[in-house]
Amino acid sequence: MVKTPSVSSYSPSLPTYKTRFMDVLWGTGSIEFGVTDTLRTGLEIPWKVRIPDMSNESIRREVGYAYADTLMAYGLDFDSAYGIPNSGKAIANALIDTLKERGMYREWFSTNVKPEPEKISELRQLYPSERKKIIIGNAPSSSNKILFVDDVYFSGKTINQSKQLLDLILDCTSPEIYRGFLFGIDLMYPVSKEGVSERPLSKLKEEYGIKSFPVVNAVEIYMHFKAKSLRHGYPDASLVDGFAKHLLQHGNVNVKAHLKPIIDQFNADELKSRLSARNQE
Repeated sequence: MVKTPSVSSYSPSLPTYKTRFMDVLWGTGSIEFGVTDTLRTGLEIPWKVRIPDMSNESIRREVGYAYADTLMAYGLDFDSAYGIPNSGKAIANALIDTLKERGMYREWFSTNVKPEPEKISELRQLYPSERKKIIIGNAPSSSNKILFVDDVYFSGKTINQSKQLLDLILDCTSPEIYRGFLFGIDLMYPVSKEGVSERPLSKLKEEYGIKSFPVVNAVEIYMHFKAKSLRHGYPDASLVDGFAKHLLQHGNVNVKAHLKPIIDQFNADELKSRLSARNQE
């Protein structure tokens, strides 16, 4: 008798735009399991993820679709999109091109926003190598709703600096103008190497009133690729399990609340499937 591989019947439900985005990451080699990467805190993690090379037009369109679909899923509107340097600029452009293609916005353009002379010294302290920034979208003003756009979120340092920069440019510190923070991947690690469960995204909302909107997070990445490893044999299931184990041990409080029940469900269904296959032999 030929033995068939056991496959978990557990099928986590994720929106198509999320699974498609993660498949793009896998297909471009932008996500890897079983490799070592080091976060800014010095913490070594057994996986690596990044936004694909945006110079490829087909990939650029896929990334734009994923970000636009995330906006639609959250019902998020905005007037101007600020692409956080450096990766965020290309993503913001791809997002806007997708929205134009869908007829969701009438008029878009790029503009260099130069601050008043008396603010130059303050700006140099924030960004010593740059005198001005690119604002993608309608020219911003203190009455616009501004959306921050970036690639991978970790500590919040770049968005904090970007907010300071825009406050200077717009001469406005009112949190009402900041519509939200749209980004591709939430790594879900605390910002302390010692494992302190800080929640920088929550702090962003509490301190600045800026809500965050990720395309995918680390728990969803585990859900998607664990299911693929069981059904298709890739990625290697042991590497995905190693990634999940590390995330469970070192991740932030949101990970601890959501990841373990999912791991337990996969394990229970795998065991059930194996027992069922053995009984049929």
